[in-house]
Amino acid sequence: MFFRWWRGAPRSAYRRPLRLTAAMLLLALVALVVVILLRSP
Repeated sequence: MFFRWWRGAPRSAYRRPLRLTAAMLLLALVALVVVILLRSP
């Protein structure tokens, strides 16, 4: 199923995971900043 969908729309298949990874990286960075701010009074 994944290979068929990837062959059907390669551009969208590439763009969507890139946006997801970018959002995950942003969330991870925000979480790290929040943890650092909470640990250091």
